[in-house]
Order: sequence, then structure tokens, then C-alpha cells
Amino acid sequence: MSNPALQARAQELNAKMEGEARIVLDEIERTLLRKVARGSYACVVECFDKAGTTGPSEVLDHCSRNCQAKYQQANAIVQDVSAEKSV
Repeated sequence: MSNPALQARAQELNAKMEGEARIVLDEIERTLLRKVARGSYACVVECFDKAGTTGPSEVLDHCSRNCQAKYQQANAIVQDVSAEKSV
């Protein structure tokens, strides 16, 4: 059988690593992802400004999707890392 003290220490270290990983991911979200998200939203606003009230909705949709792609990719990477951390 395994040593209970050793198991407790391993669980303690695992909890500490998870806490540190959470801190790093939160920092990435605050310092990097929010900037990317803001740029994405600003880009979408420009799409609406360019389209005005007469622009085709397909062009507006395409422009909006292009603006959001960078943020969605960055967010997906962070989510993947976050999911790996909790495995």
C-alpha cells in the first residue's frame, strides 16, 4: 500500500499547482485576452459603421466574423490549456 503521508503531500502539491495555474490563466485573461477582445469589438463596431443602414447584411456578417476570429482563436487556446490543467 502507498504511504498516506506521501499521498497527502502529493495531493497538497497538486492543489498548489492547480492554484498557480489558475492564477496564470487569470493573468493571461486580464492582460492579453481582454485586449484582443476589445480590439475585436472595436473592429465589429467599424463593420457596423461602414455598413451603415444600407450595407448588405452578408457583408456585415462576414466582416464581423473576421473581426471575432482572432479573439475566438486566442480564447480557444486558453480554454484548451485550462481544460488540460484540470485533467
